[in-house]
Amino acid sequence: MKKKVAKSTVKPTTKSGHRLTLQQELFCQLYAGDREFFGNGVQSYIEAYGVDTSKPGWYRTAKAGACENLTKPYILERIDEIFEAHGLNDQFVDKQLEKLIIQDADFNAKMKAIAEYNKLKARITEKRDITSGGEKIDSVRIVVEDFSGGKSAVKN
Repeated sequence: MKKKVAKSTVKPTTKSGHRLTLQQELFCQLYAGDREFFGNGVQSYIEAYGVDTSKPGWYRTAKAGACENLTKPYILERIDEIFEAHGLNDQFVDKQLEKLIIQDADFNAKMKAIAEYNKLKARITEKRDITSGGEKIDSVRIVVEDFSGGKSAVKN
């Protein structure tokens, strides 16, 4: 079932002044604002650009086109503008996180929200071993060099 989307004849402009084609604007609107295609680049591209899904390679074409659109800074800027117009911004996300933390109905969601809050506030840091690959280290050898012409010292 194809959904009818109203097409504008006015070329939209981003806040930074970049003009989008009508298909690019429709892609952004579908990707960021329409619940049926929300976050689905391939489906948004198919609808916005009229990809013929009966032709061989249609999915590959739509996937490549969506990927190309989603790597263009002015397309991403427009998508962000649409998100913000619909209320999706830092303040909204913070409020939703706060609601999850203060609720007592779903403790699993509450714990995940608290962990996310702590990560955002850098209250908890994850320690990762990047030198030994997880293998046990029996000893550490420290080499101290004297650049004034003296001798090097090795400590075990």
